[in-house]
Amino acid sequence: MVQEGGVDLRDLPAPSAIRPVDLLTVVYLLLSGFLAALFLHPEQAGGWIALGHGTAALVLPFCYRALSGSDRRWKRALLEWYPFLLFSLFYLETGIINPGSPIPCIDPWLTGTDRFLFDETLSTAIPALLPQLWFREVMAFFYFSYYILIPGMGLVVWLRAKSLFSEYVLTVAACFYFCYLLFCLVPSAGPQFHLQGGRIVWEGYIFGPLLTEVLQSFEKATGAFPSSHVAVSLIALVFGWRLLSAVRYPLLVLFSGLFVSTVYGGPHYAIDLPAGLLVGWVFLVVVPRSGGDGAKRGLDRKEKKGNS
Repeated sequence: MVQEGGVDLRDLPAPSAIRPVDLLTVVYLLLSGFLAALFLHPEQAGGWIALGHGTAALVLPFCYRALSGSDRRWKRALLEWYPFLLFSLFYLETGIINPGSPIPCIDPWLTGTDRFLFDETLSTAIPALLPQLWFREVMAFFYFSYYILIPGMGLVVWLRAKSLFSEYVLTVAACFYFCYLLFCLVPSAGPQFHLQGGRIVWEGYIFGPLLTEVLQSFEKATGAFPSSHVAVSLIALVFGWRLLSAVRYPLLVLFSGLFVSTVYGGPHYAIDLPAGLLVGWVFLVVVPRSGGDGAKRGLDRKEKKGNS
């Protein structure tokens, strides 16, 4: 019996089979490329995006087979981790595609829900209520933690229960791809663009200036509804809750702080957050858990071995 990290390698997917995450990525490439071609004039990069996505969709299965047939560890690692390299690129593309959508920007409706529920926009009211610089730094830390949480939890799953890794990647990818397609179809800029004119400034000592630099370079006027930050962070929290019992409550604090910071800093309206929770929960329930039982058996064997 060959084991890796306490997990029976026979529980892992056969390397020669195209995995669900690869098929899902191909489908996303084709759908988003179609939307780019449909919404954008070829001179606006629509044709190039469609051509690039179509080519990538054709090449990806061949790349998968070439990498899966290799004995080199770095190639196998690239095969497992490559979706994380695509998430940021696909997000940036939504900001190019969605201006051509025939659906009007829904920010006036999102702003109206805030004012209907709370008599004012929370992204303006909360910072005015808690303007202290130290609190702004704390909020910047929580928001910045998102960029570490998603791949960081992937590393935890990879090291602690590798047969769960395919489930984690598939769940995160399915959630991101759904949100990105929605961002392309239904533009929603968020308070920092719709109400603040694109002014992205997070005040603080360390994380505030760092986050400002990151968001000024990469943030786009798209993707406020639903909050993919909340949706994917919920997925990471659930996986961490299952695997890291010793730090469950610190993870919950981290998620709660991130939840609040998405409104405090201006990226999201209040209604975006429960919508993000719903989307994350749906994908946690719907995505097939092909590796879950194998991971559980591996962890149980490891615990029994440690107790014997």
